[in-house]
Amino acid sequence: MNQKLIVVGLVCGALGFVVGFAGGAILNRPARKNYEAKIADIHNESAQFKNEIKTLQQHIRKLTVELKKRETIVLREKQKLAQIYDNLHDYKHGTNDVKIKYIRSFSIRGNEITIQMQNNTSENVGPNARLLFLNKEGLITNDYRLWWIISTIAPGETRIEKGKINFRFGEPAYYTIEFEPYSGKD
Repeated sequence: MNQKLIVVGLVCGALGFVVGFAGGAILNRPARKNYEAKIADIHNESAQFKNEIKTLQQHIRKLTVELKKRETIVLREKQKLAQIYDNLHDYKHGTNDVKIKYIRSFSIRGNEITIQMQNNTSENVGPNARLLFLNKEGLITNDYRLWWIISTIAPGETRIEKGKINFRFGEPAYYTIEFEPYSGKD
């Protein structure tokens, strides 16, 4: 008898669960439709995002190819300029470390150029050089002349020269230095 009651209880419990679940599903149809609509919206937005990502990836690939083409053109132009000008270097804003002969570095702030010179030889050096600044098309946008007729830099001495410079044809992209031999005697 206990076994029959247990079986009847289990069957009634199971039946109640099924009826309750089905009844809940029937009663919550609008909520379920709303939930399904939200899921559909999420899937649509996800598909749109995927398409936008693909479009952006294609655009990035095109830009990368264009940048590589431009870098190749700039490199080719720089190589042509290097055949014309000895010691061609990339110009950068701030301090440009030169370390050629007696010129250690130079910097340009606004329209003022500051050149640091150091004599590492055992003889006096009379600076006689010309700094040429070229724009990205290779035009000389300006030059600065170091030409000391009377004064010299003694062995081991460091000097700083300041001057004015204005760029006629845009910002420099490159620079080169032409040195003339020192002809003075002390």
